[in-house]
Amino acid sequence: MNSELSNLVNIFFSPDINMCKEIITNKDKLSQESKKIFDAVDTNKDGLIDFNEFAVLIKEIEKKSCKTPEEMEKFEKNYLTPEKIEKTFKAFDTNHDNMIDTSEFQEIFKEMMEANLIAHGIK
Repeated sequence: MNSELSNLVNIFFSPDINMCKEIITNKDKLSQESKKIFDAVDTNKDGLIDFNEFAVLIKEIEKKSCKTPEEMEKFEKNYLTPEKIEKTFKAFDTNHDNMIDTSEFQEIFKEMMEANLIAHGIK
């Protein structure tokens, strides 16, 4: 796993509520922060995220969210199946071209920041 991506994924779990609010409300900040992660996920540097690149991101996010190896094993068995990752990928691929572009990714990123605020009891 790309250590840069691993570090960048921490933003999804940030307890810095003001930073999350700023990302959601400031279009430039949203674009800047989502681009950092997009570029780390886009390992072949074609400007798009394919299914395999997306799967790596999802697994990294889930690795960060699980507290114990047992929790991770249960999550992988029940939720990180190729079928469920594919279903999630298709939901985010709003133009149905089997790739996620920067605008689609930016929307994913914004939704995850909003979810982070909700998880902290804000919004």
